Amino acid sequence: AEGPVVFDADEIFNGARGELGCEMTVSMGVEGIEDEPYALRLNMLSESAKTGLVRALGDHYGNKEIGWTRLLATGLGRIVKAVRDPEITERLEYIPNRPTRTFLVEEVLPEGQTSILFAPPASTKSLTSAFLAVSVALGGDFAGWRVPRSSPVLILDYESNKEDWERRIARCLLGLGLDPALIEDLPIRRIPGGGIPMADQVRRLRRAADETGAELLIVDSIGWAVNGEMFDPSSAMKFFGALEKVNVPTKLVIGQVPAADETRLYGNQFFAYAPHGRNWRLSGKPVGDDARITWVCEKNSNGPWPQPWGMHVHFTGTDGPITFDRAGTEDETAARIREFLDLNGVTLQGDIAKAVDAAYDETGRVLTSGRGLWAQVEKMDDGRWGWRAIS
Repeated sequence: AEGPVVFDADEIFNGARGELGCEMTVSMGVEGIEDEPYALRLNMLSESAKTGLVRALGDHYGNKEIGWTRLLATGLGRIVKAVRDPEITERLEYIPNRPTRTFLVEEVLPEGQTSILFAPPASTKSLTSAFLAVSVALGGDFAGWRVPRSSPVLILDYESNKEDWERRIARCLLGLGLDPALIEDLPIRRIPGGGIPMADQVRRLRRAADETGAELLIVDSIGWAVNGEMFDPSSAMKFFGALEKVNVPTKLVIGQVPAADETRLYGNQFFAYAPHGRNWRLSGKPVGDDARITWVCEKNSNGPWPQPWGMHVHFTGTDGPITFDRAGTEDETAARIREFLDLNGVTLQGDIAKAVDAAYDETGRVLTSGRGLWAQVEKMDDGRWGWRAIS
């Protein structure tokens, strides 16, 4: 009768001897009473623990006549029932004219799913994710792909620092022709990872998600966020379990590749299989003031498989604007290679070099620089990798 009382049970676990433990926070909105939440670790099935909590809440809020025994019994009863006796079945329905799959970023980032962006070192992964964060925060466009609306973004950063992200975002804004001071108004927030595995700071991340209303969480990067044995499937399961608890609908995880094979994600195969969004492999590195990056989809769920596409990144000095656009043909050798691949399909590098009358090394340089016009995605009959044109 005096106002709402909230019992928030987080990190619920089954302990020894039938315990049902949790991190409990009790808060209330009674007018005239200081609303300072009371937090503790609680065994919800222990009568002595509940008796102690009733006494502590009366002392904490200075109102022992509020009926804490009844309130606590009601609150804990609902929590225990939800954990021990949940609804375990769902009726499946046919919904006519169900909306088609939606994207936070057209073709690139399916909404409400977890996706992965992986590439070798120095392949613009973090810079690209910074521009992706800016594009989602602003709405409108990402390297030629439509961003339907402006959405808040959280960045869980293990690899850089606040200054690095401020510089990246400011340069991206300059590349869009915007005042870099706009960074202060963007709905982008950074959370330092602090070397703590993601699974050990879920509660902190959930609070940040609730406070910001974030619709996109970027984790940079997966190795630090796991902080464990990357080839152990239980590490992957623990990581993705924690990711789902954060309550941000769309997630993008930045990943690395093995030193010996740049075509796959580093770690246990479960890391690549678990996400139900799109896993993108980036190839290509900056050369001078430019980078030609090819995006190749390595996993896709619930929809047509996207074609590879190319992105051109242009740098201006060390602190000037950075622009991101769809890549195109820029030199004669690249144009001849594209024309040949359009007509001939998957072809080995040596055969491409002969066909376009170019040195093998020069052909390899053009192909591997990630021109955004081709991709090394299919094996030949003898097990060797070939190249094919992309749309």
